[in-house]
Amino acid sequence: MKHPKDMRKVNFHSGKVKLLFTIVLAEYGQQVSGVFTHDCILLSNFNNGKLVKYDNQGVRIGELKMSKNTNSLDKRPNTYSAKTITANVTIYGIHFIDNEYISTDPDNYNISWLDSTFKTIRTEKSKTDVYFGYYNGKNDYIYKESSCAVKRVSSNDTFTYRSEGNPYTYGVDFEANIYVAGFASDAIHQLTPTCELVRIIPFSTFAAKTGTHLWILRFENSNRFLLTSFNSGKVLICQID
Repeated sequence: MKHPKDMRKVNFHSGKVKLLFTIVLAEYGQQVSGVFTHDCILLSNFNNGKLVKYDNQGVRIGELKMSKNTNSLDKRPNTYSAKTITANVTIYGIHFIDNEYISTDPDNYNISWLDSTFKTIRTEKSKTDVYFGYYNGKNDYIYKESSCAVKRVSSNDTFTYRSEGNPYTYGVDFEANIYVAGFASDAIHQLTPTCELVRIIPFSTFAAKTGTHLWILRFENSNRFLLTSFNSGKVLICQID
């Protein structure tokens, strides 16, 4: 991963985490997901089937209402279009990388790799429900291995981090540090790329939790990240200085 152009140098292992601003969806949000894309923030709201677009300062730009049958979103430079997908595995979250689709299946504890026609190429079994995965390539990925462990698989080796909490959501910064937060956690665990613990960052040091249960932790290609919850419409936009 390359250092973003024009960004000042940050020590991710010791830098202070601070809250920049909070986005509150106009309608009560549930299972809110989000990404940083094209200098804006795109949020999805499972509760009302909407995609909502904000600028980098948290000002609402617009929204797109999705049908209940929509399974995926294709990203274009300035537009978004939906299409229906039929696959031979359960689709929960889907990613397109290295000309393959990768999907999680929490009901069957699987991660599945699919070809362009959505036929299964291979699967990897978890020991528990796996809702999210982080993919840096089809052979470099992170997922929840068990109720107390996160596993990173690379083309050269595998690494595991174990904690007492339920490691539910995870993000990766551009230096490949890994951030893990549990479903009902009160802190973020920061790890090296080989899953060694660097530090534990309590939420109380930078913000109140977004809700009872955490949902998404995702980095921009910078020192900013967003954090959402399962049961509230609040999205925290944070930064490591």
